[in-house]
Formats: sequence, C-alpha cells, structure tokens
Amino acid sequence: MFNFWYRFTWDLTRLPAEWEGVPRPFSIRLAQPEEKDIVLRDSLYAISMDASLGDSVRMVQELLHKSVDDAFRNEPPNCFVIAHGSRIIALSVFSTQPDAENHLLSGPCVLHEYRSRGLATFLTAATLYALRDIGLTQAFGLAKNNSSLARYVYPKFPGSKDIYEMGPRSEPRLTAG
Repeated sequence: MFNFWYRFTWDLTRLPAEWEGVPRPFSIRLAQPEEKDIVLRDSLYAISMDASLGDSVRMVQELLHKSVDDAFRNEPPNCFVIAHGSRIIALSVFSTQPDAENHLLSGPCVLHEYRSRGLATFLTAATLYALRDIGLTQAFGLAKNNSSLARYVYPKFPGSKDIYEMGPRSEPRLTAG
C-alpha cells in the first residue's frame, strides 16, 4: 500500500522581498551543534503528534533520524530553531543541496502546545528565504496529502504541487497530478 504525499515546488525567485518577523515573544536562530539531541527529540515528538501521518509515522521518524544527522554535519547545522526564552519550541531541518528531492527535510515541527500561532508558516518562510539567499532558485517540500502543512502552510508560498508516492521502501516517485 502506498502513502500519498504532495511534493511542493517553490520558485524562490518569486518570493516576496520580505516576510514578517517571528511573532513575539519568540526568537529564531540557527541551531547550535550541541542542540542536536534536543532537535531530534522535539522533531520526533512533533511528528508523533501529527495524526495525518497515520501508518507513515515510523517511516517519517526513520527519515528524520537520518536528516538530523546529515544537517548537524554542517557548521552551523542546517536547522532553524524558534525559542521561547531558552526553550526550543519549533524547528526546521533543511537541505542546501540544489538537487535534493526534498529541501524541507523535517518540515516545520512545532511542539503541540505552541501550534496555531503562525510558527510553521514563519519557519517555512525562513527556510525558503535561506535557501534563496545561498543561491537556490527552486526548492521542494513533501507533505502528507491531508496534513495541515499541505492544506494551510505550504500553499501560502508561490509554487505548485504534484502527487508524490512514497513506496514501501521509501523510494519516492513523482506522478502526474
């Protein structure tokens, strides 16, 4: 049985010149190398609370372990965090590889008690702008078809979406849609 996802494609040259700042009292920054375990823990927790993933949660958790490891091999890590005081409450692990199948590796992960405050949209914007600023002209993100990311967050940015199938071995395939 295949899991149905959307693959969003964003033209980074079409992003607005600016995006609103992170809502107060929160702050955004790149993760520090010593925060790897916190980032992994919080992203796994956020994913486990996403009911739209259903039976895909184990696959996503496995991919997330690898993505966090890869992101933290860079200095600074390819990961934005949003903090409330000293507590990390949201994060976005990303790839800077131009040919990546998915640049928003974790998608925006927001702890359950901080959802519905615009943080997922802000993290997506921060990530897309960072990718544009390093010279990428196009970025991709995956989201489960019935998720809030696919329905409310990712469509806020100029781009398109196609049906994307994740096979039983996590081998992605782009299909017409």
